[in-house]
Amino acid sequence: MPKICASAKNENEHEYENEKNEEILRKDKLLLQPPVSDDEENQGFPITSTQPYRNTKKYRRNIILIYVGLIITFAAIFTVIIVISQKNTTLQTALALTSPSGPSVCLPSQYSGSDGVLLSPGFSTNQDYGSNLNCMYHVTVPANYTILLTVNSFITERLQDKLYIYDGSSTASPLLAEWSDTIAAGRQLESTGNTLTAKFVTDSDSNKAGFSIRYSKQIPIQNLPISGPVAATIASGKIGKTARSLFTEPYQAQTTSGGCLWIGEAPFCSRDCPGDYDFIREHSGRCHNGWFADDCIPDPSFGKSCSTVLGPTFKKRFCCKSDPGDCTWSGRWMDTNNAYMNCEYDYTKGRCGTLTCSANHRSHFSTSLIGGANCDKVEMWGYSGKAICGYIVWSDGTRWYKTKLAGK
Repeated sequence: MPKICASAKNENEHEYENEKNEEILRKDKLLLQPPVSDDEENQGFPITSTQPYRNTKKYRRNIILIYVGLIITFAAIFTVIIVISQKNTTLQTALALTSPSGPSVCLPSQYSGSDGVLLSPGFSTNQDYGSNLNCMYHVTVPANYTILLTVNSFITERLQDKLYIYDGSSTASPLLAEWSDTIAAGRQLESTGNTLTAKFVTDSDSNKAGFSIRYSKQIPIQNLPISGPVAATIASGKIGKTARSLFTEPYQAQTTSGGCLWIGEAPFCSRDCPGDYDFIREHSGRCHNGWFADDCIPDPSFGKSCSTVLGPTFKKRFCCKSDPGDCTWSGRWMDTNNAYMNCEYDYTKGRCGTLTCSANHRSHFSTSLIGGANCDKVEMWGYSGKAICGYIVWSDGTRWYKTKLAGK
């Protein structure tokens, strides 16, 4: 019995020793593992099945933080914009409430005496005129006189705010002028009698400085004594002269030295206009630019047609020269399309007179007040023209020139 106990004891001691040795070996293995490095790139982590999940979770957290930051940033910017816009709106509203609007009340409408001044509302106090105005001006001077208007200053909204001027006591009288935008200081307009009516109309937008126009009485031109050559000069109307100035200008007969002519000789016609002539148009004298084209002479003074061997190369030039000897409005004119114009000048109307012309054998008529600072502008059939001695240049590119039968 004692032997068996001793044997069991020895066996237990042997197992204990084996377990102790295995524990020592296990600790030795742990001590032999490489130390963990401080360098993140070389840091050794025990490989476990949970490591990829930890990296993905960290990446998602960073993305969420970035999105949250962007949302907060955009919200802050949007809030700042709204605040600034509200402040600007409030400021504009305050300015609109505090800014003085133009006068909306018309000035007295009745004017009389030998002279005076017509003003737009607010002009005398350096204010722009008001919106939606419809102001009337009735001017009367002593009998047997006419009314001369002279512009001191005139600025209105172009094509929207207008001053209508009528040759008589009401708006039913003939319309003398329709002024808008900027009218040059010194511009004049004359009535035919001793009464004149003006109406100033504005819209609801863009008011400007307005106008100051002086009116004065004038002796009617038709009441002045005229006779002889002076009467003929006034009756034909000298381009660039007011009707009134024609009475004080001594008459001098001048030989006609200008006119218009075709420059170039057939068959190779091309030549430039002489230095003292202006180019009007060109023509080959043919119906088209092809070989063997038929003749289509633009007028009897053209001469022989040009060659079309080189197509449209050879053409004559129609050139006109200012003609001081025939610098008058009335007479016979011709345009560049060969339409004949017979015109009559009336010195009794307005400052510079009127011009009435008939075209195509008196089948079409048009009358225009002569205007411009130098009495050289007319408007007919929807076009504006400016005249010098010898011809009128129109806004559509055509020209009228005086023929040799001018005045006959």
